[in-house]
Amino acid sequence: MDKLLRKEFNIPAKHCSEEDLSLWRNFVMPVKNPNRRFRYVANLDKRLEVKEQKAKIREKLQANSMLNRKVLKSIDGLEKPLERASEAVFGMECHQDAEA
Repeated sequence: MDKLLRKEFNIPAKHCSEEDLSLWRNFVMPVKNPNRRFRYVANLDKRLEVKEQKAKIREKLQANSMLNRKVLKSIDGLEKPLERASEAVFGMECHQDAEA
C-alpha cells in the first residue's frame, strides 16, 4: 500500500492533504468489497463538520470571554472604593480574631 501511494500518487502515508485523500478515494472506488473500500481513508465530510464545530465553539468562547472582561472591568470600576473600605474592616476583624 505504501509503495503504491509513493509510486502512483506520491502521497505520504500520514498527514496528507485533503486533496490527495480525495484523489486516493476516487482511485479506490472500484474495490469489490464495499466494507473495505474506505477503511484507511479519513472521512473528509466528517473532518469538515468537526472543523466547523470547532470554529463555532471558538467564536462562542471568544464572545463569552469578551463579555466577561467587560463585566469584570465595570465591576472593578464600581467596587474599588468599596474594596478599600471592606479590606480595612475585614483586616481589623481578622486581626482581632488572631489576638484572641
